[in-house]
Amino acid sequence: MTQQQKQAKKKMEKEKKDITEAYNRRAKQYRELSLHEPVYVQLDPNHAQWQQATITRAPNEEQPRSYEVQLPSGATYSRNRKFIRPDLKQPEHAPGSEQEATSTEPRRSTRPRCAPDRLNYSRPGGTN
Repeated sequence: MTQQQKQAKKKMEKEKKDITEAYNRRAKQYRELSLHEPVYVQLDPNHAQWQQATITRAPNEEQPRSYEVQLPSGATYSRNRKFIRPDLKQPEHAPGSEQEATSTEPRRSTRPRCAPDRLNYSRPGGTN
């Protein structure tokens, strides 16, 4: 290799490294999905329509960002993690999450409610 070729190769490697670093700064880290996990998948990136599916194949060495999902109809699609969302309605098997999931009653404030004085309300019994 000539000196000019070595310089050109170094320049290309530096540019590639800079591009990778710039991409990784704004890239989003997604959690990994497990096999048979219920998810929602976006079949057409141009439409915000999400369909229920199940993970049938996780990424591997050949396709590190590609998941295979199966719809309830039986159709199978290969999608990037970017177009797959975990089904948040399904409870995860984490300690402590079972207690939160069983509570169906909304949280309410324990602060006593009082009518505003500026409206000059009077309650039966003579107290405001």
